Amino acid sequence: MFHRNKGRIPFFIFISILVILSCSPKYTIPRTEEEFSREISRLEKLTRENPDPSVQIKSHLELARLYTHYQNPGRDYLKGCREFAAYLSLVPADRKNDEIQNWVSALEELEKSEKEAAILRGENTKTREALNLLSKRNKELQDRLESLEKTNRSLSEVNRSLKESNEKMQETIVKLNQLDRQMEEKRRSIR
Repeated sequence: MFHRNKGRIPFFIFISILVILSCSPKYTIPRTEEEFSREISRLEKLTRENPDPSVQIKSHLELARLYTHYQNPGRDYLKGCREFAAYLSLVPADRKNDEIQNWVSALEELEKSEKEAAILRGENTKTREALNLLSKRNKELQDRLESLEKTNRSLSEVNRSLKESNEKMQETIVKLNQLDRQMEEKRRSIR
């Protein structure tokens, strides 16, 4: 009887493997932003609602991978870092993976750099505002300087005109003095 089933055993093993593989969960990476959002929402719900630690561990890991996945149009490295950290806090020490710890370290550095960049952007904005204020003040001073230069030119012109007038008056005074002397001489000569 065993000889008759000998040809069927490999067939049953093959069928069993196919059944097992078809029943195992297949994880496919989402392709669109909507698929990423849907999968992230599902996994977040699992981490909140499912008390089973193994499910939470897997959910945190998958969430971290989805948040940091290069095809995710809405990548969020900060959330990815938090999920990796949550995963590491739940997983036993002997199962902690160097790759995951490297991810956490790199993402923490990225977060630190982003905070520093935000501070620099804020300082840059303040500097730009100060430069704009200085530029406006400089423009006002230049306008005032131009106005003063125009006034100076017009006063110089008036001064030149007054000088000419003064010189003419001086000449007139000299002539009048001469005339006065001449008249005085004539008056004396007439007496």
